[in-house]
Amino acid sequence: MNCFRLRGSLVAAAMMAAPVVMAAYLILVSPTAVLAGGTPVGDEFEVSTTGSANQISPGRSVARAGDGSFVVVWAKNFGGNSGYDIVARRYAANGTALGAEFVVNSYGTGIQRSPAVEIADSGSFIVVWADNSFRDGTFLSVFGRVVDAAGVPQGVDFVVPTYTDAAQDDPDIDLAADGSFVVVWQSSAQGQAPYSGIAARRFTANATPIGDEFMVENFTTEDQRTPVVALDGDSNFVVVWASGDYTAGLDGSRGGISARLFSSTGAPLGTEFVVNQTTADYQISPAVDRNDAGTFAIAWQDQVSESAEQSRIFARSFTATGTPITNEIQVHEGFTARQMEPGIAIDNAGRFVVAWSTYDYYGTYMEGVSAACFEANGTDDGPVFTPQNDLSEGAFRTDVAADPQGNFVLVWSRRSPVEPAAVARMYSRGAAATTSTTTSTTTTTTMSTTTTSTTSTTMPSGGGQTCGDPVVDAGAGSPLRAEIITASDALLILNAAVGLQVCAPCICDVTGEGSVTASDALLVLSAAVGLDVTLNCPPCDA
Repeated sequence: MNCFRLRGSLVAAAMMAAPVVMAAYLILVSPTAVLAGGTPVGDEFEVSTTGSANQISPGRSVARAGDGSFVVVWAKNFGGNSGYDIVARRYAANGTALGAEFVVNSYGTGIQRSPAVEIADSGSFIVVWADNSFRDGTFLSVFGRVVDAAGVPQGVDFVVPTYTDAAQDDPDIDLAADGSFVVVWQSSAQGQAPYSGIAARRFTANATPIGDEFMVENFTTEDQRTPVVALDGDSNFVVVWASGDYTAGLDGSRGGISARLFSSTGAPLGTEFVVNQTTADYQISPAVDRNDAGTFAIAWQDQVSESAEQSRIFARSFTATGTPITNEIQVHEGFTARQMEPGIAIDNAGRFVVAWSTYDYYGTYMEGVSAACFEANGTDDGPVFTPQNDLSEGAFRTDVAADPQGNFVLVWSRRSPVEPAAVARMYSRGAAATTSTTTSTTTTTTMSTTTTSTTSTTMPSGGGQTCGDPVVDAGAGSPLRAEIITASDALLILNAAVGLQVCAPCICDVTGEGSVTASDALLVLSAAVGLDVTLNCPPCDA
């Protein structure tokens, strides 16, 4: 489905059935605005091929290079016992698998879980994960491994932390342009016992440590948990985490989302700051991504309470210096289910994509994954959509990665009849929105041709009874009542919805809401392509 969104009715089938209409609309509004969303590139495909318990983990499970190639990682049980390995599979930019899946970790005892991955433009990548094998003296630690551009693991697993007196968990990673990287993780009782804190450590491209680990936060009351990290083109980085347990957080409530900026040398650029604006109850499970210019976007789960099985997904973007670009955005409509564990990806134009899991405790008890696209200023760029072909199949734990142009890959775990499977789907995205002082206000369009003029047209307020058929006869200045609803009608209504034309509600308000919106245009478009819809038209004054 396209990521074309102006909040309102979702008419997915109509949009998919009439791509010419959507392409025509881009012509209609250009150069005032180019609305560019994401379009599926092929169908969903299964990443995992062998074994059982293939499970995408919350966090950075997919990474995409500048040329569009990507890698997916997940935890996998090959033998049906308690042991898990970290598995990866590489793909070309067009989605062609570059070989079979392979085990990343060199050590095969215990449970290897919670992997995170980042890929360099050269095609080499680094995977980090949590390991409970006691091999560094503690029951839970963080390890990693370098994999070259041909998909060959290099050396053996390297240990990330130096502190081994308590559990180290929930790692995340991001790479600089030169291949050096930063790893962050949750470190129990390090320097602020009995609470956990956020540790970070820098490495060269060959996994040689650049100094010791260091603690990220200043605020040390209650636990600091589930960190994520993102680097810009100059190797400056931002660390984001859930601050405070369920009693106190930096935001003054039960817990919130904190972030802190660092230079390329690891020097802090100020203290941490609160990301979320809604501070009631608690906010958890952050995700972050940053583009080359330093703009970054953060998504998180907003939990009503520990007992209420309801939660929302919010997102917010920031400049390179940490100044908010947007207010927090609820990325989906409604609040009747549990929305969980978001992933986020940003392109070099500042546009971002948010993906998340849904678990409905109130109705169907069904799992699913969803995503939504946004422009750099936070405006919607398409309806919330699901990449799943079969909505009856359970799906959970999703992540998303984008290339610099905004083309993105979604991954998730799909419930199969026996065990979960790792699944992916690719999307392309058009050019970023642009603005111009030139205005194109009047348009007459058919499915095959488009003509524009610079005169302004106002639709008359009376006379029409065929709501949804508002094509203008410019010479007479009155509705052309052909009694046939076409894509031209939908495009004219959409122009009215975004302010390029004026159309009276009695002609263009087919939802009966009292105003002309994109919902009306999408409903008329569905009628134009033959879907069974009901037009709720208010009467026109005589």
